[in-house]
Amino acid sequence: MNSAYLRECFTYDGAIGRLVWRERPTTHFRGGAGWHNFNQQCAGKPAGCKNKYGRNEIKLDGKTYKAARLIWAWHFGRIGERQIDHIDGDPGNDRVENLRPVTAAQNAQNRTMSRRNSSGTMNVTWHKPSNKWWVRITVNGKTRSFGLYENLGTAKCIAAKKRQYLFGEFARA
Repeated sequence: MNSAYLRECFTYDGAIGRLVWRERPTTHFRGGAGWHNFNQQCAGKPAGCKNKYGRNEIKLDGKTYKAARLIWAWHFGRIGERQIDHIDGDPGNDRVENLRPVTAAQNAQNRTMSRRNSSGTMNVTWHKPSNKWWVRITVNGKTRSFGLYENLGTAKCIAAKKRQYLFGEFARA
């Protein structure tokens, strides 16, 4: 999707981080009735809606797009194969300053904690054989161990420092 076409379809409202439908030209539609109905119902309104994961999606020309991808393309042009990451981890916050293009690996490093996590900290699990907290981080498909700790606070601190060292700006706090 090129940015010139997106600019014909939308304006960007930075206050809410959303694309807003513009009154679209007849060339975007097969017939006059579709053009008329669309502009009567949608022009001037925020585009798309949230899916069940809280991510904004927009249907354009019969295809559903992630709003973050369209916002990035609207501002900067083509994205290519890269993914768009929400820096703050909120999939509903599509303000352009909260978006960045990333590889799949970088995006995975910025994921939120699993709901199944029982320690309350990413990369820290209970190691039953030793009765200690175990710090493990997966990097490039390989899990690395960073030790066993009696104190959960120490394990949390070590995990946070290692994530920052390994993932830099993509590390989840």
